[in-house]
Amino acid sequence: MNVRDDEGSIRSPVTLALVALAAAAMATFATVALSGSGRDTNEVRAQGDDEPVNEQDDVRTIRVQGRATADVAPDVATVTMGAQHTAPKAKEALDTVSQKTDSIINILKAAGIDEGDIQTSNLSVWPQYGVEGEKITGYQASNTVTVRTTDLEGLGGLLDQVSDAAGDQFRLDGIAFSVDDPDAALADVRADAVANARTKAGQFVVGEDVQIGEIRTMVESGSEPPILFDESRAASGDMAAAEVPIEPGSQELVVDVTVVFELT
Repeated sequence: MNVRDDEGSIRSPVTLALVALAAAAMATFATVALSGSGRDTNEVRAQGDDEPVNEQDDVRTIRVQGRATADVAPDVATVTMGAQHTAPKAKEALDTVSQKTDSIINILKAAGIDEGDIQTSNLSVWPQYGVEGEKITGYQASNTVTVRTTDLEGLGGLLDQVSDAAGDQFRLDGIAFSVDDPDAALADVRADAVANARTKAGQFVVGEDVQIGEIRTMVESGSEPPILFDESRAASGDMAAAEVPIEPGSQELVVDVTVVFELT
Protein backbone atom coordinates (compact mmCIF):
# COMPACT_ATOMS: atom_id res chain seq x y z
CA MET A 1 0.00 0.00 0.00
CA ASN A 2 1.27 3.45 -0.92
CA VAL A 3 1.44 6.31 1.60
CA ARG A 4 0.80 9.98 0.86
CA ASP A 5 3.10 12.43 2.67
CA ASP A 6 2.30 15.99 3.89
CA GLU A 7 3.06 17.49 0.47
CA GLY A 8 0.77 15.05 -1.23
CA SER A 9 3.51 12.88 -2.74
CA ILE A 10 2.92 9.19 -2.82
CA ARG A 11 5.74 6.95 -1.50
CA SER A 12 5.87 3.20 -1.30
CA PRO A 13 6.71 1.33 1.96
CA VAL A 14 10.08 0.31 0.46
CA THR A 15 11.04 3.91 -0.14
CA LEU A 16 10.13 4.88 3.40
CA ALA A 17 12.21 2.03 4.82
CA LEU A 18 15.28 3.08 2.82
CA VAL A 19 14.96 6.66 4.01
CA ALA A 20 14.70 5.54 7.63
CA LEU A 21 17.79 3.34 7.31
CA ALA A 22 19.80 6.17 5.75
CA ALA A 23 18.84 8.55 8.54
CA ALA A 24 19.83 6.03 11.22
CA ALA A 25 23.19 5.39 9.56
CA MET A 26 23.99 9.11 9.40
CA ALA A 27 23.13 9.53 13.08
CA THR A 28 25.37 6.61 14.05
CA PHE A 29 28.29 7.96 11.97
CA ALA A 30 27.97 11.39 13.58
CA THR A 31 28.01 9.85 17.05
CA VAL A 32 31.14 7.82 16.33
CA ALA A 33 32.91 10.80 14.75
CA LEU A 34 32.16 13.05 17.71
CA SER A 35 33.27 10.41 20.18
CA GLY A 36 36.54 9.81 18.32
CA SER A 37 37.24 13.52 18.03
CA GLY A 38 36.75 14.03 21.74
CA ARG A 39 39.04 11.09 22.66
CA ASP A 40 41.92 12.31 20.46
CA THR A 41 41.75 15.81 21.94
CA ASN A 42 41.93 14.50 25.51
CA GLU A 43 44.99 12.29 24.78
CA VAL A 44 46.97 15.13 23.25
CA ARG A 45 46.17 17.35 26.21
CA ALA A 46 47.18 14.61 28.66
CA GLN A 47 50.44 14.03 26.89
CA GLY A 48 51.18 17.72 27.04
CA ASP A 49 50.48 17.80 30.78
CA ASP A 50 52.89 14.88 31.41
CA GLU A 51 55.90 16.39 29.63
CA PRO A 52 58.75 16.95 32.16
CA VAL A 53 59.59 20.54 32.88
CA ASN A 54 63.34 21.34 32.67
CA GLU A 55 63.78 23.17 35.94
CA GLN A 56 67.42 23.95 35.14
CA ASP A 57 66.25 26.35 32.45
CA ASP A 58 65.29 28.76 35.24
CA VAL A 59 68.52 28.34 37.27
CA ARG A 60 71.41 30.69 36.60
CA THR A 61 74.88 29.27 37.19
CA ILE A 62 78.51 30.28 36.90
CA ARG A 63 81.47 28.00 36.20
CA VAL A 64 84.90 28.90 37.62
CA GLN A 65 88.22 27.25 38.38
CA GLY A 66 89.91 27.37 41.77
CA ARG A 67 93.47 26.57 42.80
CA ALA A 68 95.29 26.12 46.09
CA THR A 69 98.87 25.18 46.98
CA ALA A 70 100.73 24.10 50.11
CA ASP A 71 104.27 23.10 51.03
CA VAL A 72 104.37 19.67 52.68
CA ALA A 73 107.31 18.07 54.46
CA PRO A 74 107.83 14.31 54.08
CA ASP A 75 107.66 12.00 57.07
CA VAL A 76 108.55 8.63 55.49
CA ALA A 77 111.67 7.43 53.68
CA THR A 78 111.82 4.32 51.50
CA VAL A 79 115.39 3.14 50.92
CA THR A 80 116.37 0.60 48.26
CA MET A 81 119.75 -1.04 48.85
CA GLY A 82 121.36 -4.47 48.86
CA ALA A 83 124.46 -6.57 48.40
CA GLN A 84 126.31 -7.66 45.28
CA HIS A 85 129.32 -9.96 44.87
CA THR A 86 131.27 -11.65 42.08
CA ALA A 87 133.16 -14.92 42.63
CA PRO A 88 134.61 -17.78 40.54
CA LYS A 89 131.85 -20.11 41.71
CA ALA A 90 128.13 -19.44 41.77
CA LYS A 91 127.73 -20.84 45.29
CA GLU A 92 130.52 -18.65 46.63
CA ALA A 93 128.92 -15.55 45.13
CA LEU A 94 125.49 -16.48 46.51
CA ASP A 95 126.82 -17.34 49.98
CA THR A 96 128.63 -14.01 50.26
CA VAL A 97 125.57 -12.03 49.16
CA SER A 98 123.37 -13.96 51.58
CA GLN A 99 125.74 -13.23 54.45
CA LYS A 100 125.90 -9.53 53.64
CA THR A 101 122.13 -9.35 53.25
CA ASP A 102 121.68 -10.89 56.70
CA SER A 103 124.04 -8.28 58.13
CA ILE A 104 121.99 -5.47 56.56
CA ILE A 105 118.71 -6.86 57.90
CA ASN A 106 120.11 -7.36 61.41
CA ILE A 107 121.26 -3.74 61.57
CA LEU A 108 117.86 -2.51 60.39
CA LYS A 109 116.07 -4.54 63.05
CA ALA A 110 118.51 -3.37 65.72
CA ALA A 111 117.61 0.21 64.75
CA GLY A 112 114.00 -0.49 65.71
CA ILE A 113 112.58 -0.98 62.23
CA ASP A 114 109.67 -3.42 62.17
CA GLU A 115 110.01 -6.64 60.16
CA GLY A 116 106.93 -5.65 58.15
CA ASP A 117 108.84 -2.62 56.84
CA ILE A 118 111.76 -4.71 55.53
CA GLN A 119 111.51 -6.64 52.27
CA THR A 120 114.01 -8.55 50.14
CA SER A 121 113.59 -8.96 46.39
CA ASN A 122 115.37 -9.59 43.09
CA LEU A 123 117.69 -12.32 44.36
CA SER A 124 119.70 -13.46 41.34
CA VAL A 125 122.87 -15.25 40.21
CA TRP A 126 124.17 -15.02 36.66
CA PRO A 127 127.40 -15.92 34.86
CA GLN A 128 130.07 -13.44 33.86
CA TYR A 129 131.77 -13.88 30.48
CA GLY A 130 135.17 -12.91 29.22
CA VAL A 131 136.02 -10.42 26.50
CA GLU A 132 135.14 -12.82 23.71
CA GLY A 133 131.79 -13.60 25.34
CA GLU A 134 132.18 -17.37 25.20
CA LYS A 135 134.05 -18.44 28.34
CA ILE A 136 132.50 -18.03 31.80
CA THR A 137 134.92 -16.19 34.07
CA GLY A 138 132.80 -16.09 37.21
CA TYR A 139 129.38 -15.53 38.71
CA GLN A 140 127.71 -12.44 40.10
CA ALA A 141 125.01 -12.63 42.77
CA SER A 142 122.86 -9.81 44.12
CA ASN A 143 119.97 -9.26 46.50
CA THR A 144 117.85 -6.15 47.10
CA VAL A 145 116.58 -4.92 50.47
CA THR A 146 113.83 -2.31 50.62
CA VAL A 147 113.17 -0.63 53.97
CA ARG A 148 110.59 1.91 55.08
CA THR A 149 111.39 4.19 58.01
CA THR A 150 109.94 7.27 59.67
CA ASP A 151 113.21 8.18 61.44
CA LEU A 152 114.44 10.66 58.87
CA GLU A 153 116.91 12.31 61.23
CA GLY A 154 118.69 9.04 61.92
CA LEU A 155 118.65 7.82 58.33
CA GLY A 156 122.15 9.04 57.49
CA GLY A 157 123.70 7.27 60.47
CA LEU A 158 121.73 4.10 59.67
CA LEU A 159 123.14 4.00 56.15
CA ASP A 160 126.65 4.37 57.55
CA GLN A 161 126.13 1.31 59.76
CA VAL A 162 124.71 -0.74 56.90
CA SER A 163 127.59 0.23 54.62
CA ASP A 164 130.16 -0.76 57.24
CA ALA A 165 128.50 -4.14 57.76
CA ALA A 166 128.17 -4.99 54.07
CA GLY A 167 131.58 -3.63 53.08
CA ASP A 168 132.51 -3.56 49.42
CA GLN A 169 129.46 -5.65 48.58
CA PHE A 170 127.05 -2.88 49.68
CA ARG A 171 124.83 -1.25 47.03
CA LEU A 172 122.55 1.77 47.52
CA ASP A 173 120.03 2.20 44.71
CA GLY A 174 118.00 5.17 45.92
CA ILE A 175 115.92 6.97 48.55
CA ALA A 176 112.33 8.16 48.07
CA PHE A 177 110.53 10.45 50.51
CA SER A 178 106.75 10.59 50.87
CA VAL A 179 103.88 11.55 53.16
CA ASP A 180 102.46 8.78 55.33
CA ASP A 181 98.85 10.06 55.09
CA PRO A 182 98.48 11.77 51.68
CA ASP A 183 94.70 12.23 52.02
CA ALA A 184 95.14 14.28 55.17
CA ALA A 185 97.83 16.35 53.47
CA LEU A 186 95.55 17.09 50.52
CA ALA A 187 92.33 17.67 52.48
CA ASP A 188 93.13 21.24 53.50
CA VAL A 189 94.48 22.06 50.04
CA ARG A 190 91.26 20.84 48.41
CA ALA A 191 89.14 22.92 50.80
CA ASP A 192 91.25 25.98 50.00
CA ALA A 193 90.84 25.34 46.26
CA VAL A 194 87.03 25.33 46.60
CA ALA A 195 87.15 28.51 48.68
CA ASN A 196 89.31 30.11 46.00
CA ALA A 197 86.73 29.17 43.35
CA ARG A 198 83.91 30.72 45.39
CA THR A 199 85.87 33.93 45.87
CA LYS A 200 86.63 34.10 42.17
CA ALA A 201 82.96 33.54 41.29
CA GLY A 202 82.00 36.44 43.54
CA GLN A 203 84.46 38.70 41.76
CA PHE A 204 82.89 37.93 38.40
CA VAL A 205 79.39 39.00 39.50
CA VAL A 206 80.35 42.22 41.29
CA GLY A 207 77.68 44.82 40.52
CA GLU A 208 75.07 42.20 39.66
CA ASP A 209 72.01 41.65 41.83
CA VAL A 210 72.94 38.01 42.56
CA GLN A 211 74.58 35.93 45.26
CA ILE A 212 76.84 32.88 44.94
CA GLY A 213 74.73 29.92 46.02
CA GLU A 214 75.16 26.18 46.41
CA ILE A 215 77.61 24.02 44.46
CA ARG A 216 75.89 22.15 41.63
CA THR A 217 78.90 20.25 40.24
CA MET A 218 82.59 20.05 41.08
CA VAL A 219 85.50 18.24 39.43
CA GLU A 220 89.06 17.96 40.70
CA SER A 221 91.15 18.32 37.57
CA GLY A 222 94.50 17.46 39.10
CA SER A 223 96.68 17.31 42.17
CA GLU A 224 100.35 16.74 42.73
CA PRO A 225 101.13 13.30 44.18
CA PRO A 226 102.61 13.33 47.67
CA ILE A 227 105.92 11.80 46.53
CA LEU A 228 108.17 14.59 47.56
CA PHE A 229 111.75 13.72 46.77
CA ASP A 230 113.68 10.96 45.06
CA GLU A 231 117.40 10.78 45.72
CA SER A 232 118.99 8.07 43.59
CA ARG A 233 122.48 6.95 44.51
CA ALA A 234 124.35 4.36 42.49
CA ALA A 235 126.68 3.93 45.43
CA SER A 236 128.53 0.78 46.35
CA GLY A 237 131.49 -0.26 48.41
CA ASP A 238 133.11 2.04 50.94
CA MET A 239 131.00 5.14 51.49
CA ALA A 240 132.39 8.36 52.93
CA ALA A 241 133.61 8.25 56.54
CA ALA A 242 131.35 11.15 57.50
CA GLU A 243 127.66 10.51 58.09
CA VAL A 244 125.70 10.38 54.86
CA PRO A 245 123.90 13.75 54.48
CA ILE A 246 120.14 13.32 54.03
CA GLU A 247 117.83 16.27 53.28
CA PRO A 248 114.17 15.31 52.69
CA GLY A 249 113.24 18.76 51.44
CA SER A 250 109.62 19.61 50.64
CA GLN A 251 107.28 19.84 47.70
CA GLU A 252 104.44 22.12 46.74
CA LEU A 253 101.11 20.31 46.50
CA VAL A 254 98.76 21.78 43.89
CA VAL A 255 95.01 21.15 43.64
CA ASP A 256 92.81 22.49 40.80
CA VAL A 257 89.01 22.28 40.85
CA THR A 258 86.29 23.28 38.39
CA VAL A 259 83.10 24.31 40.21
CA VAL A 260 79.62 25.27 39.01
CA PHE A 261 77.76 27.52 41.50
CA GLU A 262 74.11 28.52 41.54
CA LEU A 263 73.37 32.23 41.31
CA THR A 264 70.58 33.27 43.67
